[in-house]
Amino acid sequence: MMKKLLQILIPMVMLFLWGCIYSFSGYFPSNLRKVSVPVFQNKTIQYGIEDIVTRSFIDAIREDGRLTITDPQHAALRVDGEITGYRKEPFVYDESGNVTGYKITISAHIVFFDISADSAYLDGRFSGWGTYDIGNETEEDGIRKAVAQIVQNSLKALFLKGF
Repeated sequence: MMKKLLQILIPMVMLFLWGCIYSFSGYFPSNLRKVSVPVFQNKTIQYGIEDIVTRSFIDAIREDGRLTITDPQHAALRVDGEITGYRKEPFVYDESGNVTGYKITISAHIVFFDISADSAYLDGRFSGWGTYDIGNETEEDGIRKAVAQIVQNSLKALFLKGF
C-alpha cells in the first residue's frame, strides 16, 4: 500500500516542483519579445549620457537573451526613455579633506511601449547610483555603474509585470 502511494505521490511532487521552478522565470508575452531601443532623450546637462544609457540597454537585452533586438519596423515592443536627472556629489575624502571619490546618481523615465496595442506595457521611473575613485576611474565609470542599476531594475520590472 505504501509503495503504491509513493508511486503516485512522487511523480505528482515532481510535476509540482517543475511547475514552480518554471514559473520563477516569470511570464512574458511571446508576442512582445522583439524590441527596438531608440536613443534615449537626455533632459540633463550631462553631455553624451544618452548614448551610454542606450548602448547599456541594448547590451543588457542581448546578454539576457529573453528579448531580441530588432529594427523599429519589426518590433513589437519599443523602449522609450528619458534621462531626467543627473547628480555628481563628493562621496569619499582623504585625511586632508580632499575629495577622492564621487557618487553619480541618475534618474530615468522608461516606457516599454506595446506597439500593436498602442499603449504602454510598463511605464516607470528608475534610478541608480555608482561611485568612482578619481585616482583609478573616470566619471564615465561611475555613470556606467549607475546606468547598470537602472537597466537591471527596469528589465526586472518588465519581466515581473505578469505576476
